[in-house]
Amino acid sequence: MTDKKTHIYEPALGLDGTIVQLVDWANRYTEDYTDEALKRISEIAKQSKMEKEYVQIPLLLIDERKRASEAEDGVGTPYERMKIDQFLFGNVSYSESNYGGVSGTELEIYSEKDSNGGHVLVSFTGIDDAGTWRAASACGLQEFMDGDYDFLDRFIGQVLYYSKTYDTDGEDQLPPEWVETDDDCCQIRRRTGNAAYEFYEVRGNDEAGFKVAYGCVNLDEIKGFKGEEYANRVISFYYKDRAEFERLNPDEEGRRALLAEMFFESDDDLLGDEVFTTFEEAKQDIIRRISA
Repeated sequence: MTDKKTHIYEPALGLDGTIVQLVDWANRYTEDYTDEALKRISEIAKQSKMEKEYVQIPLLLIDERKRASEAEDGVGTPYERMKIDQFLFGNVSYSESNYGGVSGTELEIYSEKDSNGGHVLVSFTGIDDAGTWRAASACGLQEFMDGDYDFLDRFIGQVLYYSKTYDTDGEDQLPPEWVETDDDCCQIRRRTGNAAYEFYEVRGNDEAGFKVAYGCVNLDEIKGFKGEEYANRVISFYYKDRAEFERLNPDEEGRRALLAEMFFESDDDLLGDEVFTTFEEAKQDIIRRISA
């Protein structure tokens, strides 16, 4: 059986070296290898039950070349290259300025190790009419490695709607300790303790009017925070189960803040008495309160 030291010699395909050498050379000098040669390298590695990287890298090189040849306007986000980097170097690290042709929009994709085998984070930073915004989310490393280009495209699109942080000039500027987590309802959050958070948001509609909801959430005081029924029930309103919640939100501090946000949103007894005619009036009331 072929192993890492076995010399492969198939001159018709230009193969002359060990599997380790051939994969390395194919990665560095891809244009010197036909699709047939790359498929053959992968086939030999698979038949020899070698590590997954030796089977997958040649196939990823084929996919990378095919997508580049079919692209009408650039090759897009280099998904195959990121997977190859993970195989070869043990990490994904990619950044792109002016993403989607939008000036000032920065995309970053990078992998991190964790106790569940690792995860990949996708984050955006940009500027729009409201000021600076940020959005980020994560998926499991294995899910990232198993996905196709459509998976990455969908995931990047979803991240753009994940959350926003505004730092604007003018009357809507938030004090630096406050983060806007949902601009659709002007929901804002600040941390007041180890596991304690303070929230505001606008609730209501054009017919009934708008009110400001305000509440404080201390996770350490909430029964069920550490995986019991109450917390799991709240999480189920937003995610399939707690495992999905933790997988999609691998950062512990961010996960705590998001859980506090879910508790706040599920409490219907936080509305103030004052009724505002428009959403903007209620929003300005929040700005006045936190700026006082």
